[in-house]
Amino acid sequence: CGSGIYTLKDLLEINRYIDNGIEILKFVLDGTGVDRKVIEAMALNDLNVSKASITLYMHRNTLMYKIDRLYEKTNFDIKTFKDLYTLYKLLGV
Repeated sequence: CGSGIYTLKDLLEINRYIDNGIEILKFVLDGTGVDRKVIEAMALNDLNVSKASITLYMHRNTLMYKIDRLYEKTNFDIKTFKDLYTLYKLLGV
């Protein structure tokens, strides 16, 4: 970032330098309703919200609400590969 101001997203993209990604992930996900299971379901279902909701036994609209809340609070959109991958890597998988 050329201005010297880093967003949370920028900092998380350098997670390879940080030993405890799970603690960062907890901080990012706090209050969003998104958890490890949601991230894994989105990854395993190729970013498909409908398939992920079936895997999670959750109504699609409920999952969309959680995903939208995550985006509003953190600017992470787990319907995109880059953002989902960043959070998935923080799981330590």
